[in-house]
Amino acid sequence: MKKYDVVLTVIALCLLSTSAFAQVGLVKTVPDKGRSGKFFAKLCPETDVAIDKLDADVFAVYTDGKDARYAQGVFRSGKYIIKAGECVIIKTSKEKNVEYVPTNDKRVSFPWNDLICPSTDMSLEDFKTAYGVTEGQYIYMLTNLSRNGGFGFTHFGGKMLRAGNFYIINTRKPSGSTDVRLPIKEPEDDAIYNLKGEKVKDPTKPGIYIRKGKKYIVK
Repeated sequence: MKKYDVVLTVIALCLLSTSAFAQVGLVKTVPDKGRSGKFFAKLCPETDVAIDKLDADVFAVYTDGKDARYAQGVFRSGKYIIKAGECVIIKTSKEKNVEYVPTNDKRVSFPWNDLICPSTDMSLEDFKTAYGVTEGQYIYMLTNLSRNGGFGFTHFGGKMLRAGNFYIINTRKPSGSTDVRLPIKEPEDDAIYNLKGEKVKDPTKPGIYIRKGKKYIVK
C-alpha cells in the first residue's frame, strides 16, 4: 500500500468515527428538589433511540384522570427503545450524562404514556384545540417541585405553552397544593397490550405482550 493510500484510509476512518460519534446524544440528569435523592432529565427524541438499561431508568407517565404515575418504559435486550416523539422521563441514582443512540430496532410504543411535549410554542386555545382539552379538564406542567420524591406536575395557569415542556391533561381541580404526585410504580391496569400499544383482549396469537409494564411471550 502506498503512503498516500494509508493517509486516505486514516482520514476515511476518522470521518467514519466522527460521523458515528456525532449521532450519539447526551442528556444530563439533575437533582430532584424533593426527598428522593434521585436525579432526573426529560427526553423527547426526534428519531428512534436506545438507552442502555444499566445507565438509567426510563419512565413514561400515565394519568388515571386525577393522579399521574410513572410507568416503566419498554426495553428490549437490556436497552430501552424510545420511539421518535415519545416523551419520557429519565432517572438515575447520581448526576450523569446519559447516552442515547439511534436504533433500527423495531419501533415500540409505551402502552401508558400521556406526556405531551409541543414542538413549538402554542397559545392556550391552540393547545386545547390540538389535544382535545374539554370542559372539566385541566392542564398540568412537569416541574421539579415535588416534596415527596420525584418530579411532579403543577397546574398550568398561563396563556402560552412552551416548546420542550412536558404536559398532561387530567380532571383534578386546582385547589391548595396542585402538585400531582408521581409514585414510582407500575400501572395498576391489568389490561394486556401488544408492542404497538394496542389493547388485546385475548392474546392467543404468538408474540410479545405487555402487562403491568412487563413483557411476556405467547408461543
